[in-house]
Amino acid sequence: MPMPLLVIVTGPPCAGKTFIARRLAEALTLPLIGKDDIKEVLFDSLRWSDRAWSRKLSNASYDLIYLFLERLLSVGRSCIVESNFKPDTDTARLQALKSRYPFRNLQICCKAAGPTLVRRFRERWANGKRHPGHVDAESIDELEPGLLSDEDPTLALDGEALNVDTTDFGQVNIGALIQATRRALAKAERETHASD
Repeated sequence: MPMPLLVIVTGPPCAGKTFIARRLAEALTLPLIGKDDIKEVLFDSLRWSDRAWSRKLSNASYDLIYLFLERLLSVGRSCIVESNFKPDTDTARLQALKSRYPFRNLQICCKAAGPTLVRRFRERWANGKRHPGHVDAESIDELEPGLLSDEDPTLALDGEALNVDTTDFGQVNIGALIQATRRALAKAERETHASD
């Protein structure tokens, strides 16, 4: 069985996770599992309502993320997963998955200055750049303290973790992230051949 690489793109809302994850997936032709992609399909299928309903579908989206990850990792398929993972809950879920289906992991932890995150969040909502099911107008007051908190998004997993400051997207070196991911994929492949 090949040793897969799981690339975990994490960080707070509006930190540029989706942009980075999509660029990596395109450059490296890896499957990408994104929480908001799943959640928005659920919105379209089950409709959307209020903040409580959005939270409920968010929880369902995480359950589907882990189902899709299990299916890919169980057959040794490297992939990218993108979400605002919570260290206090998702670390344990990923470790449990790793105990069943061993994989290497590379974390790409996106961060930006708190005021920048709040501004982006408000602009995204005001410009209608998000699915209306996210009910961002209802959630900004709830989310703003977390956006300003400067919490470390890194999950307590072994493997390399790269911190990416996205306060100024012009300074983000996507090429370096692609190269780091290529190196991690090569290490996973070497581990596979070493165990043959």
